[in-house]
Amino acid sequence: MIVKPEQPKLTISKLADEGTSSPFIARLTLSPIKLRDVALPDHTKHEAFDMAYEFVFMTAINTRATSQQIMEIIAEHNRKIFAGEIARLQGHMIHIDESIDRELRKHVEDFLNSAVRVLKQGMQNVAKTLQLNIGFLFQKDSTFENGVTALAKTHPKLAAYLRETRKWSERLISSRNAIEHEGWVLPRVVYTENAGRIQTEEPQISGQPVTEFVQYMMDRLCCFIEEVTAYALQAQMPDGISITEISPSQRNPQCVERFQVALAHGGMPLWSIAYHESTFEET
Repeated sequence: MIVKPEQPKLTISKLADEGTSSPFIARLTLSPIKLRDVALPDHTKHEAFDMAYEFVFMTAINTRATSQQIMEIIAEHNRKIFAGEIARLQGHMIHIDESIDRELRKHVEDFLNSAVRVLKQGMQNVAKTLQLNIGFLFQKDSTFENGVTALAKTHPKLAAYLRETRKWSERLISSRNAIEHEGWVLPRVVYTENAGRIQTEEPQISGQPVTEFVQYMMDRLCCFIEEVTAYALQAQMPDGISITEISPSQRNPQCVERFQVALAHGGMPLWSIAYHESTFEET
């Protein structure tokens, strides 16, 4: 008799030090999978969606980590400057003993590249697996206008959403393209003296201080991933099934999902996609 030990069929690996009590994890990982199971009852269609969405999520989590590093680098540099640890005045000269310019430029470039990959490549592919074409969002103005006008005939609410999305997505893509095609680099940190103290002025991207730009774009990206994915899955739901939104006050603190499956005529209000300025965490 030959005994063959059973081979493991499932691998579980730790992804991050946070779970479903985190909106980022619950709303961008667990919810899409639950909605997918209902929207795509034919399991043979899962693989294409899962592969496309895995690229989106894994790239997004790396983008978020880079954005957090940018915030930490600047915050720690400002702390050291304020404490006098790495900066001093000598006559009319400001001496900075520790520069963050090179490190900051690298992280900003990484952030822009990965954020655009999520938006332009990742989400376009996710939508495509669910029978939606949003490629015109990333094209020149005339192509965008033709595409969004055509989309409005069948998906008017999504078209309105994409018109608003265009306002920030163009800034993000243009900032990345400036690095790639125009040789743009993030300006240096500026230091000034005020009443005997050294102060810093953040470099700017697209007219915003770098921390504001990175926070805003990361937030918009999370909203876009969640809402466009939910909309595309909602559009694929079987007859009589749709999606409802759980109000923030009613969400389970242990699993803060925003959406759940609902009967289309069951009395619960059905979710409709609509652009908003509220942050991902507040929505």
